[in-house]
Amino acid sequence: MRRLFKTSGETIDLKGPFSAREVQKILESNSLTFVMLLDDEHMMVLRGDENEGECPINELATIICDLPHMPKMQHPIRGDALIVPARDVAPHIDVI
Repeated sequence: MRRLFKTSGETIDLKGPFSAREVQKILESNSLTFVMLLDDEHMMVLRGDENEGECPINELATIICDLPHMPKMQHPIRGDALIVPARDVAPHIDVI
């Protein structure tokens, strides 16, 4: 699944995979934040910009990440979000 979650509540299925630059363009962001989802097969890619606070809250993306097992997500997600297979991005990021 490669799906864009717009702040308007609209979801759009996309074909991929995408390069990091393409994801930055899709999310209109210069930097990205990656969140591994509980299925361990998909990642949610979020805007990583400092000015993300100016973006509207993405209710649907927040609901997806607002789970007790994900303590790092203690604030609402702002801006559009993209869910992609982890295998799309894993070769391009360092996991700590």
